[in-house]
Amino acid sequence: TNLAIVEEPLKVHRMGGRFERRSRVDELLSEVGLPLEIKHYRPSRLSGGQKQRLAIARALATRPSFLLADEPLSALDLSTQLQVLGLLRKLKVDYGLSILFISHSVGAALLLCDRIAVMRSGRFVELAPVRSLLSRPIHPYTKFLFRSQEMGSFLPVEDVGNDNFSVWTEIEPDHWVLTKP
Repeated sequence: TNLAIVEEPLKVHRMGGRFERRSRVDELLSEVGLPLEIKHYRPSRLSGGQKQRLAIARALATRPSFLLADEPLSALDLSTQLQVLGLLRKLKVDYGLSILFISHSVGAALLLCDRIAVMRSGRFVELAPVRSLLSRPIHPYTKFLFRSQEMGSFLPVEDVGNDNFSVWTEIEPDHWVLTKP
């Protein structure tokens, strides 16, 4: 059941007795916006958005300070993506969480993150605070991503010659770009 799924990390880490663990599960379900009765359901009865919220509740069970969110919006419709994104923003503040948010959605990253690392072909090409990156994207691939976001769809990928970029350069404080030597 969903109860067992959220309760498991608490059992593994020996956090509380049965009553305390069940109480924590109820608290977590409420925090992520799920009705308490779903704890008695099987995961197959949940929608994609409910499953994602359940996964977030489980991840928060032990009150971590760091959360790895790898494509938490994929396979969700736009409305549900916005709800989950709003939930992550709220939990970030409520829990004082640091979130490593991995996403193909530039827009979602801009809404949730304080800093963004842009990757191309498995390599970081630019790392900067959101405000700096928005006002002054430097790497050609970062510029391409922003243009494609503005267009509302992906443009054909431009060849920016990743092999030619091999030196990390600090363009302004805390704004790093992979540049040509």
